[in-house]
Amino acid sequence: MASPGDTDVVGRRIVQYIVDGFLSSLLPGLAYLALFPLAFAPTEPDGSLRNPALALIAMLVVVVLWIAIYIGYWVVWPAKAGGRTLGMRLLGIKVVRAEGGEPSMAQHFVRWILLLVDGLFAGLVGLIVILASDRRQRVGDMAAGTLVVRD
Repeated sequence: MASPGDTDVVGRRIVQYIVDGFLSSLLPGLAYLALFPLAFAPTEPDGSLRNPALALIAMLVVVVLWIAIYIGYWVVWPAKAGGRTLGMRLLGIKVVRAEGGEPSMAQHFVRWILLLVDGLFAGLVGLIVILASDRRQRVGDMAAGTLVVRD
C-alpha cells in the first residue's frame, strides 16, 4: 500500500485553521448581525422584549444556519472535493485515510465534531496533540483514522 504522504505540515495547518474558521463563520456571522437587532431592538419602555418569541426564532435560525453551514463546509465539501476545504486547497494540504485513499463522509464528520476538543483554548489543545503525535494528528484525526498531508 502506498504511503499516504508527508504529514509535516503543522504551519500550514495553523494558517488553514484560521482561514477556514473565518470562511465558515462569515455567512452565519452576517446572519447573526442582521437578525440580532431585528429580534432584540423592539423593546418596551421598561427594556423588556416586545416579542420574545421573535427573538427566540431569530436565534434558532442563526443556530440552525450555523450548524448547516459548518457541516457543509467541514464535512460535505471536503468529502466531495478530495479531502480539501478552501483553506486546505489554498495551503496545499488535504485529508487522507491513515492507510491511504480518500476519507469517507463519516470520517470527515468525526474530524469536525472533535474540533470541539481540538479547538479548546484557541486551538492550543489540537496544536499540542499534533506536535506530540508521531504522525502529526490531532484528536479528530486519531479518532477518524485520518492524516493531513501535503497535497
